[in-house]
Amino acid sequence: MAPNRSVSLFGTVDVELNGTGVWNTTKVNLMINKGKTLTINLDNQATSNHFQGQPIYGVVESMKDSTGNEMLKAQQQLVQRTEK
Repeated sequence: MAPNRSVSLFGTVDVELNGTGVWNTTKVNLMINKGKTLTINLDNQATSNHFQGQPIYGVVESMKDSTGNEMLKAQQQLVQRTEK
């Protein structure tokens, strides 16, 4: 994660609509901007243009590392210390 709490991740996901699996192993780009907003971009061709090339947006409330420690609060405290 960058010092401004942003990160971009590439991978694959299984996509469900109304609880039913529709597209499996779909390429995805997840972007977290400043630890606040989430943008999900799914492969347009793999989803049969279902989302018409539009991203899915969300709000980030928490990010934890592989050991379960909250990452956003710790990084925010570090940023605040360096700004003083």
